[in-house]
Amino acid sequence: MLKFQLIQHYRHEGGVMSQQPWQSYWQSHTTANSFLHEYESGDGPYGVIADYWTHIFAQFGANEQVIDLGAGNGALSHLYVRQFPQPVIASWQNIDFAHIQCDTAHACVKHIQADMHALPLPEESVQHAISMYGTEYSNLPQSMREISRVLSSNGQVHCLLHHPDSIISLQSRTTINVSEAMLQTDMLSAPQTLSQLSYEQIKQHCLRTLNGQLQSVTSNAQEDVKLIGQNVFNILQFNRSVLDICNKLGQLSVALHTQSARLTQQLNAASHAQVFFETQGHEEILLKNHSLELLTYNENPIAYAFSGIK
Repeated sequence: MLKFQLIQHYRHEGGVMSQQPWQSYWQSHTTANSFLHEYESGDGPYGVIADYWTHIFAQFGANEQVIDLGAGNGALSHLYVRQFPQPVIASWQNIDFAHIQCDTAHACVKHIQADMHALPLPEESVQHAISMYGTEYSNLPQSMREISRVLSSNGQVHCLLHHPDSIISLQSRTTINVSEAMLQTDMLSAPQTLSQLSYEQIKQHCLRTLNGQLQSVTSNAQEDVKLIGQNVFNILQFNRSVLDICNKLGQLSVALHTQSARLTQQLNAASHAQVFFETQGHEEILLKNHSLELLTYNENPIAYAFSGIK
């Protein structure tokens, strides 16, 4: 009897600025962001994020230039165009260190592969610099100085940055722990050793492994086990060759390693942002006015919210 129940689950993940492993992520995912969720739904913390950006978007004026740093597949530009179907801005440039090839949200939107430490833009050429979970993956003092360089007089910067204690960071730690435990099982650490088993034997072995992992984790980690289990179940369901199954399990192992690398980068970036703000690094940026707040949902942090005017 199959005790392992598989469900569809969408995972929180943080976006990163390093070209690998996110280069392959953005090329293989059609979603505009790494949360696999539409912000305009208004649900939970995503609704808080959408409300924050709606307030920022309302400040964009006619013929102004907007840049989004660490934009990924352009989540913010998609959100902006959905809220303002007839944009009045002159241009929106999604800037990311990874090479982005997805469709843009509007004719005024462009994807540019560039380093935020050395933006390919003239001085004082931009009226709005924004970023959501992007700038913290950079050298913040350097990238913030570069933002200040390209901002025009009275230009604005608005950034949401990962927080070490946010619900995103907490979930990332859980996902990493589950992945590391799963990667220690022979099913994923050495799948080729299972090649001598029959189809039924490898199937039962995988299901026993998944059930054992499910029973060994706390309730808040069970969804991560189930998500991995769904992938294993799909491999077993659509492949009858034991060799093919072993190869697919090997590919799943690589994917889990890559996911853990992304989430580890996200946690490191959150710590980077915390140090930057706690040591008053933002005080040295060439902005005449700036503010730092916590964006929260149910009194739990979602992100640092940094804003400034040049």
